[in-house]
Amino acid sequence: MLSEKSHMKYCVVDDSGIGRTRAERPSGDLLIADAVGAGCSNRRDDVLVVQSLLNVAYARVRVPPRTIPVTGVVDADTQTAIVQFQRAQVGGSDGRVDPGGATLARLNAVAAGLPRSTASARYSSLLSPVAAALDATPLARGWAADARAHLEILLASRTLGRSTRSLATVNTHFHLDRDATRSREAISRLSDVFGRIEGVLDAAAEVFREGGPMVESPVVEAPLGALHESDPVLRTITFRPGFAECGRNTRAALILHACAHFVGDADEIAHFALEFPAPDGAPHERGARNYCELTPAEALCNASSYAAFAIHAATGSDQRFGARNTRL
Repeated sequence: MLSEKSHMKYCVVDDSGIGRTRAERPSGDLLIADAVGAGCSNRRDDVLVVQSLLNVAYARVRVPPRTIPVTGVVDADTQTAIVQFQRAQVGGSDGRVDPGGATLARLNAVAAGLPRSTASARYSSLLSPVAAALDATPLARGWAADARAHLEILLASRTLGRSTRSLATVNTHFHLDRDATRSREAISRLSDVFGRIEGVLDAAAEVFREGGPMVESPVVEAPLGALHESDPVLRTITFRPGFAECGRNTRAALILHACAHFVGDADEIAHFALEFPAPDGAPHERGARNYCELTPAEALCNASSYAAFAIHAATGSDQRFGARNTRL
């Protein structure tokens, strides 16, 4: 759970990923006088600011996944949109927007109006590949945690069929409905993989390293099953210069994709289909079927499926960020 006031006491973060003090807040930022959201004072003028910023965020990055009425009243649509934006852009959610908090800072950053190509160049010039990865790690960690929570809810249900909406999200990416007899076993396996991914992200500073340009792997490289190597030198994920040119959502998705390779058993989670072009995806490397046609066994061994599912579980929408969509 976020604690925005404590998190933002000394620093806010803009789209460049560079910390700056409150005194250096850009003059164009929109301000609120009091908190907006669940259990907050919800002053009309403050709510109007937040609702307007959420709609700009939809136009720019499709998060939240739809526009909301700008009424000055916090209704169910506004509350849901705040949570969706926080999960996708801040790395966790408490359902409120505080003055000077992380969510308001991120809403203003998304609304700042820099062309995406300019923003990407700005990242490239300011952040090393590892710094860019560490900047996006909290977002990736939040998505992974939401994915595992989604799966744990399903495991807690005696009858999976009662959790229709939650199961539909899983089936979009792992197609467990094609072999319903093994659904619970597969969901347990998925939960375990995301638990391992969370562990890797908690130790990101130790696992992540930087590498030079490589034509075959221009953004990130993760050896299959490297988590299980006894030699710590081999337990690394390498980020290359092209990674810093990606937008924050894309970087978080690429981190999850790489972590899926990294935490599986040896030679287990590889490439069977790309998540792009959505929704069908294209066959890739080991696969002959597209993303929508994968068997459950193939999808469970497809790194792209893990990243796309985590984003879907966290945001409530089948948004796909990755190597074919690098500016977001």
